[in-house]
Amino acid sequence: MADTRRRVKLYALNADRQWDDRGTGHVSSSYIDRLKGMSLLVRAESD
Repeated sequence: MADTRRRVKLYALNADRQWDDRGTGHVSSSYIDRLKGMSLLVRAESD
């Protein structure tokens, strides 16, 4: 079976309005009933 994980690069906007590199990981998505919307989860490659 093929690997379906999607590799992504994660950045966060800091208080100085600059992008901080938070690393690389694999993204997955799921529907959250409580929020009535989709959620993205990025797990570090090392996990």
